[in-house]
Amino acid sequence: MAQGSAITTTPTGSGESPRWIRQMDAFTQSSSFRQLLLLIALAAVISFMVGFFLWGSGKSMVPLYQSLDTQSSAEVVDALKAAGEPYELANDGTVMVGADRLPEIRMLMAQQGLPGGDGTGLEMLNQDQSLGTSQFIEQARYRRAIETELARSIQTIGAVRAARVHIAQPEKSVFVRDRKTPTASVVVDIKGGSSLGRGQVNGIVHLVASSINDLSPENVSLVDQGGNLLTNQGDDAAGMGLTSRQFQYRQNLEQAYARRIESLLAPIVGSDRVRAQVSADIDFSRREGTSQTYGPGEGILLSEQVNETIRSLGGGEGVVGVPGAIANQPPGGGEVNPDGGEGGLAPPQDLTVEEFQTLVQTPIDSDRNETRNYNVDRNIEHTQFASGQIEKLSVAVLLDENATGGGAAADAEDEAAAEAAAQARTERLEQMRALVAQSVGIDEARGDQVTLSTFAFVDQDIEPVTTPVWEQGWFWATLKNAGIGLAMLLVFLLVARPLLKMLAESRRERAATSTELSDQSGQQGPQYTMPTQYPDERRARAEEEEYDEDDLSNVPELIGNASYTDKLRQLRKSVNHDPKAVAAVIKQWTHEEN
Repeated sequence: MAQGSAITTTPTGSGESPRWIRQMDAFTQSSSFRQLLLLIALAAVISFMVGFFLWGSGKSMVPLYQSLDTQSSAEVVDALKAAGEPYELANDGTVMVGADRLPEIRMLMAQQGLPGGDGTGLEMLNQDQSLGTSQFIEQARYRRAIETELARSIQTIGAVRAARVHIAQPEKSVFVRDRKTPTASVVVDIKGGSSLGRGQVNGIVHLVASSINDLSPENVSLVDQGGNLLTNQGDDAAGMGLTSRQFQYRQNLEQAYARRIESLLAPIVGSDRVRAQVSADIDFSRREGTSQTYGPGEGILLSEQVNETIRSLGGGEGVVGVPGAIANQPPGGGEVNPDGGEGGLAPPQDLTVEEFQTLVQTPIDSDRNETRNYNVDRNIEHTQFASGQIEKLSVAVLLDENATGGGAAADAEDEAAAEAAAQARTERLEQMRALVAQSVGIDEARGDQVTLSTFAFVDQDIEPVTTPVWEQGWFWATLKNAGIGLAMLLVFLLVARPLLKMLAESRRERAATSTELSDQSGQQGPQYTMPTQYPDERRARAEEEEYDEDDLSNVPELIGNASYTDKLRQLRKSVNHDPKAVAAVIKQWTHEEN
């Protein structure tokens, strides 16, 4: 053999497989193919683990809008698709989006005017109107816009899911007798488990009434989804509605008194050893009264009139009238008929004329009338009595017998000690009763009563209500994360780790083979090139061919005696089992050639 020659073998025979099949078999049995399969399997495992982790740690979905109609849901879904936002749609129309994107998505929907199920409000006024639009259409659109805006305002109340407003506004008339007031109706859809209080109902009514000109709250009707009238109409306003408020006032008053009593006695006997109930009789009737009083004394003089009549001996009457400057002047002298004729008296013989006139003018009778007008001191008082006056209070207080010293009297050793304990207990209860009476303002004059009783309370060992672990939200989240971690660990131990180990062993085996071949080719002598075979191919061929240890022991003998074909066959059989021996044979051949 010449130096640098290569020994190659080519199987021959008519029963051999086609060449491409042999090449495919050789490729599938090669270590490169095995490494490729290992890499593909490892990539699949990693992809599975990453996908499983992403699925387990997926974002929580929260409702974006609930109970939307089909049209509104379709509009919202189209907007989400256009924005590229992930979503989920439930059967009841609920649109679910990621919790971390909820505020941004709602702002995005609001910019587009979605959802549009509640109609179009005042924004319709920004739309272009055709020149041929009639005044009736404009008024109808404006009324519809007001109705929509009112419905949106009502929907901001927490207990209201949806609302609709209808306004009936008659045409204005120039005649006063033909004018009609507008009316309005409101339909609200109340959320499950919620209700509208009296204050909320009145708030909705006044909201609508204040938004429409000439609309009074009495002309606004509020109805829920069940057809129940929530506003008071006609006699109901003074009947059931007022009775409901009266009952609520009475209940609040009784509860306030009961809490006051329990908070007063709790530091003495314990918070769980006292119970109090209060019953109040309240007068809700309304009364009005008017009183008129006059002050003592004559009062202030406003006017005075005096009439006085004086009759004299001569039969004449004096001046009658109101005293004054003229009335106080002396009367003029009378004329007396000296002859004693008709119209006068004849003076006596012994009286002179002057004396007789003085005698005649002497008054013998007088009459005086005085009239005075005074300003009387009068007080008129109009009183309106407030309703809700307490007419009677009945208080019942129940105490635990053990907390009031009842057990000490029963456990006393002698009769004297028991009597002393009972006396102390009675005094203590009386003091508690006085405290209760003072705290609620008991008035015995109006018939208020306070009853203080003691009984042994039953100790109830109430176990705290605990929610099972599997019904708590954190349990399933933790279990889900633990399952994800366990699944990833199992995949790594059962799949990824064996694949990595096989890949590492294949690399080490290939590196060892390359090292041996390098060592052999580094020796002096001709280069011997064996057919290109991978370790797997060598192992497969060694299993197919029978290996005889005696042949290997006879290798040195065949070197000198065997033919070239036998030597080559023996070397092919030995190279898979004892590469060192084959290297020695090749080295021997080199020496022989030299």
